[in-house]
Amino acid sequence: MLGTLSMMVPHVPEAVQKMCDGVPPPPAAHLAAAPQQHHAEPPAHAPMRTYELEFEALTIPATAKEGAHTFVAIAVAGARRLQAVAPSSVALTPDEVKCARAQAFATDVLPYLVVLGMFAEFCLFAVAMTTARRALDLVLLARRSGANAL
Repeated sequence: MLGTLSMMVPHVPEAVQKMCDGVPPPPAAHLAAAPQQHHAEPPAHAPMRTYELEFEALTIPATAKEGAHTFVAIAVAGARRLQAVAPSSVALTPDEVKCARAQAFATDVLPYLVVLGMFAEFCLFAVAMTTARRALDLVLLARRSGANAL
């Protein structure tokens, strides 16, 4: 999975820019009416609002560029849903600042996170293979020592 994501990483900043240009901000009235304390419950008369984003159909992307756009669209939809749950915590930051931070993250940090994740995944694979080899050695030693092969 990380190998597939690594093919999309060069296209993610462009996809973030496209998403920032095309996504409408959440309604200001909903953010202003949000409770200011995180532990307070919303009023009973205020229904929870969700923000649905329009993005291309969930088909299998044909290119890495399409995959990056789908990946970013899903991430933005998730972020908007989180914003609906805790609107007071994100209402303080303007959308332009959020987009600038997202683009900086996609450009400067995301490639390193993918490489670090791939390295960690390789280390887990190496540990699993070493464990399997040692387990086989123990089974063979037990059989040589007279244990039955149940």
